[in-house]
Amino acid sequence: MTAPHDTAGTPTAKAPKPEETAWVKPDYQVVDTSMECTAYVLTKR
Repeated sequence: MTAPHDTAGTPTAKAPKPEETAWVKPDYQVVDTSMECTAYVLTKR
C-alpha cells in the first residue's frame, strides 16, 4: 500500500501522522463523512 505522495521511495512502513490516521483509512480512502478533513489532507501534501 503506497500513498499517492510516496513517489520518492519513502518507506510507507513508517507510522502515519496521528492526524492522518484519524481521517485516512489504510487503503487511503478518506472517511466520506469528513469532507473538510479531505480537503485539509490533500492541501497539506
